[in-house]
Amino acid sequence: MSRVLMNAVVALLCVSAVVGRRIKTTGGYAASLGFEKCEPEQLVRPKSIADLAKIIQEANINGKSVKAVGARKSTTDIICTDGVAVDMSNIADININKKAKTVTVQAGATLRDLQRALSKEGLSLTLPSVKFSGVTIGGALATGSHTSSLRHPTSISDSVTSLNVFDSRGELVEVQDDFLKATRVNLGVLGIVVDVTMDVVKEFKIRVENVDTKEKLLFNKKKLTKMANEFDVFQIGWFPSLNKIVATQGTFVKASSKGKDHVDYGFVTNQYTSGFVLGVEKAHRKRNLDAFCNMEESSFMSTSVGQPGLLPYVNKKGEFQNPAVGYISDMMTQYCEPETCSWDYPGPKFLAQELTVGIPLDRVPEAAMRIKEIMEERPVCFSTSSGIGIRFHKASENYLSIAEGVDTAVFEILVPLRQKGTQPRLGLDTIQLLQQTLLSDEFSGRPHWGSNSKSAFANPFPEPSELFPNFDKFLSVKQILDPIGMFDNSFYRRFIREEDLPKGNRCAVNEKCICSLDSHCAKKQKCLTVDAGSFVGGICVNK
Repeated sequence: MSRVLMNAVVALLCVSAVVGRRIKTTGGYAASLGFEKCEPEQLVRPKSIADLAKIIQEANINGKSVKAVGARKSTTDIICTDGVAVDMSNIADININKKAKTVTVQAGATLRDLQRALSKEGLSLTLPSVKFSGVTIGGALATGSHTSSLRHPTSISDSVTSLNVFDSRGELVEVQDDFLKATRVNLGVLGIVVDVTMDVVKEFKIRVENVDTKEKLLFNKKKLTKMANEFDVFQIGWFPSLNKIVATQGTFVKASSKGKDHVDYGFVTNQYTSGFVLGVEKAHRKRNLDAFCNMEESSFMSTSVGQPGLLPYVNKKGEFQNPAVGYISDMMTQYCEPETCSWDYPGPKFLAQELTVGIPLDRVPEAAMRIKEIMEERPVCFSTSSGIGIRFHKASENYLSIAEGVDTAVFEILVPLRQKGTQPRLGLDTIQLLQQTLLSDEFSGRPHWGSNSKSAFANPFPEPSELFPNFDKFLSVKQILDPIGMFDNSFYRRFIREEDLPKGNRCAVNEKCICSLDSHCAKKQKCLTVDAGSFVGGICVNK
């Protein structure tokens, strides 16, 4: 690895007026789903790489912590700092080298920006898709954002061939070769990524078909693995109360193939928000499990046969298509413009907690059976989009990837929250037990960095070295890039067990802690000690 300071940066730093052009603001910011709120000492929006370097150098001199901030799509406090928050939205250039078949993109650019720029040139990333294309490239790298495939590199991180990052001295470091294994999934604690380079290919389309079948597929390790490997993209929506799944099967086809279909964006736009949010609130208030089960059935029907609902594929006229053909950036990811998204709609907002855990692929049958056992004892229905989503991640060489070293199945539960956060949720006990069980040693579960609760990254769950066999190598790279801990935050310090997770009244209601006292739960609830596998956990139950 070489330490370099670009000539352009050196030249710009010699011009003092440059620093004065950066924008400084005060006040906090929040995760896009409105769950985690951050209160930095200062929020800064640099207009250039030179500005960014100066911000880091000043923070070093003044002993301040620094954190890059992107689209704030994470539901964890990985996005927070009590020091200087750096809004990267102006660091967003995209440079395409058609001859070399590469693209260099700055960290503040969104995946949607990148997809559109490449498409204009008839190009595409190898697998250019995550669930929401409004994420920034820097944020996607920090958290290991991914799509679903066992046949191709699954995350944006896996596609990176080199990157440039500012270290804690404000020097620009070019990262290549083995050091990439540490920096491609970096939690934002190794430095501030400036840009990344990725290979590109000729643009293509994907043929996708949603096929509904019985859930017994999940209990057959050989058949499940075979099916997942047959398709370029493969993911599952599991609807446990119906004993059914919907398998999304995607095959790459030529760009000339007929079809310009796309996924229906209803789930992430305000047209969907009000009715669903009010329905969820009413079902919680009346403790109406049947209402949630009806929502789960509606989600199943919308994905499998195209009844009005959440995620069918449609053509330009809005007509249901299954199978469907379109560009992968339109088919396998969703998008909404600011102020049209369900989480920032000027009305009842869709507030949710994502609980996402990756387990080794060969453990899926045991995990699915354990989930069914828990649900038989503590019935619950899943009201959003894919029920329990299961995506597949090809084994990765990146040290902190959710799939480091092993083909992985990623279980995803999107949990709608109450409009008032301290109010009890129907099925809270089941959700808490499911998460604690999957994260226990029983299933070697790894939490997704950006799609989880605070409680997933602290005791009593396994420590970093138990989850990630190369964590010591990650720390060695961190010692080179950030020996003073400038880019650390509470999220990281809890994960490495330097801080405890604070516990207070009602902290377990939205998974901000694992309860050990009744006061950690909602009113009229108590904390029940449970055996979650390799440790003793706690769940909130009604008195």
